[in-house]
Amino acid sequence: MKSFKLSLATPERKLLEEEVSEATLPTEAGEVTILPDHIPYIAILKPGEVRIETPQGESKHFVVLGGFVEFHDNALSLLADAAERADEIDLERAERAESRAREIRDRKADISMEEQALAVAALERAWARLHVGKKHRTHRDASPETGI
Repeated sequence: MKSFKLSLATPERKLLEEEVSEATLPTEAGEVTILPDHIPYIAILKPGEVRIETPQGESKHFVVLGGFVEFHDNALSLLADAAERADEIDLERAERAESRAREIRDRKADISMEEQALAVAALERAWARLHVGKKHRTHRDASPETGI
């Protein structure tokens, strides 16, 4: 099976560097899937899920919170503002961040347009973390009381 090199990094750390057979990314233009021998590509990443398939059939899932992507010569570089593996996402922290951002956003009369935009961006990041975290939560992580 054909593959290409993928590197996923943030300013703080490198999350992944390996050969993959497919990568699906959230971009400003919509969701894009990169396969081996894809044409050269550059895009802005938006908050959302990155899904990766390895040549061995393993799936890996990450949340990215913005950044850039470049594909050239069968090498995909994801330079994310922030990113986490799906199993690293702290759902309680993401829910608190969502609540804080929602409170700020809803005080429209009390805040500037810039603060409003920052609150909306924070909400998008929190929603991306919550979506990916809940989607890939395993049953062993589920709470016995709630089942979620």
